[in-house]
Amino acid sequence: MKNILLPIDNSPLSELSARYAYYFAKAYKMSIHSLHTYLVPILEPTPTSGGVVKAMNDEIVNDQLFKQSDFAKKLHEIARQMDAQNVPINHIIEHEFLLESIMEQVDEGEIDLVISGTRGAKGILGKLFGSKSSKIAEIVDCDVLIVPENAPKPNFKKIGFAFDLFNATPALMEVLLNMAEQFKAELRLIHVRDNGIPVTKEMMNQLKDASWMASRLNRVKLEIIDGRNIPKNLMQYAENNDLDLLVMVHYERDLLEQLFLSSYSKEVAKKTNIPLLITRQKPAEGGWLFS
Repeated sequence: MKNILLPIDNSPLSELSARYAYYFAKAYKMSIHSLHTYLVPILEPTPTSGGVVKAMNDEIVNDQLFKQSDFAKKLHEIARQMDAQNVPINHIIEHEFLLESIMEQVDEGEIDLVISGTRGAKGILGKLFGSKSSKIAEIVDCDVLIVPENAPKPNFKKIGFAFDLFNATPALMEVLLNMAEQFKAELRLIHVRDNGIPVTKEMMNQLKDASWMASRLNRVKLEIIDGRNIPKNLMQYAENNDLDLLVMVHYERDLLEQLFLSSYSKEVAKKTNIPLLITRQKPAEGGWLFS
């Protein structure tokens, strides 16, 4: 069984993220694991106050359990609304920092996809380090779907894939074509030209003639965008063309590049106004998208 990890905080944004979790779970036959974390301090008892402190600790824990249980009811109601009652779901509660808990679940729980809501990168620190969701996308070794708070309910009609025209991977392209067909959506292949390399007619014809695309060109549009600022141009294109989902590949970088050069996917994750799927998958290794 393929697995989705859904961090929740009992907010309307968590409810929206849950809708995307059920949307993907239905399409790819995945199970959902909701994750509720809390950082309310657990008090240490003293010889004179042991009974009182224990009662306070129990009250804190019970309050968190109630919040998780209350949101679990909302999740099951969302499943009913989306005709997804057959999607397996279980609920996890941890007294731990959110990012640490997510990393543990990904490492230990065979998680294929983390779905996280975002309110964007706020303030000076947010602009420097990105939102919580972009941080998740950076540190976990699996795919991440980032759902902005102003995103609509999931209904993919146009899916965009930001890719390198000159290093297109047939296996990954095939997966994206399958995704578009799965959701009955149009696929936009978007190449943003930032290095001045001209795109010739011969190159375009070679791409169109590729066996993995030739029979399905009616579902695919190839777009080439000029501009030096790739994240800005991608987001502008996505908004101008009413994309419902943007897909990007997160490429590994060495330590020096991580310190001084932000990847395009990380920059877009900080600023996205539409759902963004960041995939680390390599076709040779398999994965939920490739099965």
